[in-house]
Amino acid sequence: MPFADVDGVKLFYSDDGAGEMSLLLVHGLGADSHDWIFNIPALAASHRVIAVDLRGHGHSTVPTSGYAVGDYVTDLVRLIDHLDIDRVVAVGHSLGGMIVAHLAVEHPDRVLGVVEVDPAYGYDPSWPAGFQQVADAIDEQGSAAAVPGLAAFWTAETPLALRCWHARKVLTAPPHMLADSMRQWGLRHPATVLSDEAKTWLTRRAVPVLAVYADPTRVVWEEKTFTTANSRAVAYPGAGHWLHQERPEAFNELLLTWLDSVRR
Repeated sequence: MPFADVDGVKLFYSDDGAGEMSLLLVHGLGADSHDWIFNIPALAASHRVIAVDLRGHGHSTVPTSGYAVGDYVTDLVRLIDHLDIDRVVAVGHSLGGMIVAHLAVEHPDRVLGVVEVDPAYGYDPSWPAGFQQVADAIDEQGSAAAVPGLAAFWTAETPLALRCWHARKVLTAPPHMLADSMRQWGLRHPATVLSDEAKTWLTRRAVPVLAVYADPTRVVWEEKTFTTANSRAVAYPGAGHWLHQERPEAFNELLLTWLDSVRR
């Protein structure tokens, strides 16, 4: 299995396909690169596709600390360097969506575009208190304390098999990683809460953006953060948080069409 050693942290990754454009797939909190199995075959038919396990997730090293969004981003830049890739289209789900947005803001020279799948930013101001409560519960009870909260991200459309899969992944995630990530991202990142500060921060993404949401009410706010002509915000009403798994054919077609527009 391929691993990249980035300052003592070994990141597991897969490397499929080939093409002039390289895609970097970034999963969400408590997940791993298997989250993209519904998408990799379609994307790798015409692109190079890198899917990574973030630090503390999947087969990658589990350090005792370093779970701020910026830490994850630094790892990704070093992975890109390891693979000798100049620029990528970074595709992220949930916390991964926040991570790729941060990558575009802080390292614009390494990013051709970003795709944010139900990204973990622009939440209602009441959410950080909930993140803190869950993190505290994880400290006391372990990773199982995070499982009940998954129900808020499922809908009637979410298959039972996917629900089971999501829950099992969280159960096996290191508790300190989950709790630390929630605190660092949920309480400290400038874009977490729906605000003028978040909007201003997101306008620093000087690359094309494709944002895909389950909740159509978030589309209008997202569109106000765009600064490039090829940016789009799309909603799949009725879908759950893992919409790229629930509607893979539609998502793959949308993404491939958008990538063609960016290439042109």
